[in-house]
Amino acid sequence: MLAAIGFAMPAAPAFAQMTYTAGDLILGFQATAGDGSSSTYVYNLGAGTGFRSHTTTGQIANLKADLDAIFGEGWYGRDNIYWGIAGVRDPAGSGANTVVNGDPRAAIYLSKAASTPGTSTAWDLPASSATLSPTTISVASSIATMQGGFLTITGETTVTPLNRRTPTANSNGRGTEQLTSDINSWDEFNPVAGAAFGGYLTGGVQGQLGSASAKTHLDLYRLLGRSSASATPNTPAGDGLLVGTFSITAQGIVTFAAAAAASAYDTWADSFSLAGADRAGTADPEKDGIANYVEFVIGGNPKTGSDSDKMPTLSPISGEAVQFVFRRADAAAYLNPRAEYDADLLGTWTPAIPSAVTVINDGFGVGIDRVTVTVPAPDPIQFVRLRVGQ
Repeated sequence: MLAAIGFAMPAAPAFAQMTYTAGDLILGFQATAGDGSSSTYVYNLGAGTGFRSHTTTGQIANLKADLDAIFGEGWYGRDNIYWGIAGVRDPAGSGANTVVNGDPRAAIYLSKAASTPGTSTAWDLPASSATLSPTTISVASSIATMQGGFLTITGETTVTPLNRRTPTANSNGRGTEQLTSDINSWDEFNPVAGAAFGGYLTGGVQGQLGSASAKTHLDLYRLLGRSSASATPNTPAGDGLLVGTFSITAQGIVTFAAAAAASAYDTWADSFSLAGADRAGTADPEKDGIANYVEFVIGGNPKTGSDSDKMPTLSPISGEAVQFVFRRADAAAYLNPRAEYDADLLGTWTPAIPSAVTVINDGFGVGIDRVTVTVPAPDPIQFVRLRVGQ
């Protein structure tokens, strides 16, 4: 009797193929010394539009197994390991400015280290016009080239069996290891020391690990190389818009939290590209004597110096009363704009009583109400001011 004996050979592990779609964000880790310093770990976080629209939040990935394998189990406590994020949908600076999922061409996403979420200084790249920023286009092109190196060891976007990168075992096709000598790799375009992505981003986009805190953070910004009326949201070319914050724990858990919704004043300030000290509500960029908060309330322009015709008016209506009329933009109502009066500028300003206030909705046009305040004026002179703020 013949007996057949079979041996089952262990199957080779089946790895998912590397995947990448233009507009996905690449998360990169690199070490300047020690374990893992000869390679870089890169991971596909998914579409930038998902983070921008806040539809992708919470836990994004668990990278502990991959980071342990490349950098050693103590990677989180090392201060010579850096991480950062970058991605671009389409680097083209010419041709039809098509918008895909709210992002126009050359819509890029870049991280910046933050001690606490939302506290980093926004990326701000120079724009030569309101619609096109050559600097941002150059950054977008560099990021796009780096993205080619995510998929292939030759740095090309065309994948073949010979140049395809091998994903790590635990990443489901989202993570891979690059040698520091690889073409168009993450660390080539984003060195820890010096400027990154074409030499325009001083300090790079990395945050440093080795913190004693429970998490380290990266703020994520969106910049447009080309503005488009159909972009969502549409911001001036080159201006960084805070999208939210990525955090990582010692257990390798990566999470994303959306940025707090911008106030109506922030949205208004963005529409005029106000930045730095000029952005403050009490600032007066064009030096016309009208603070930004007041410009916001009356529907003015903080950069033209020609809004005197929109300022409040004061006129007598009887022997012992005056009328104070001001414009109030609907978006600014939450700042509680109101009239206060004083007889000699030496005493305490007195708020007008609510019963003395009448409002005509859209009295100065759509979105701009006409507010009339009746103020007692028993003395020959009465001073009335528009007060803005909570």
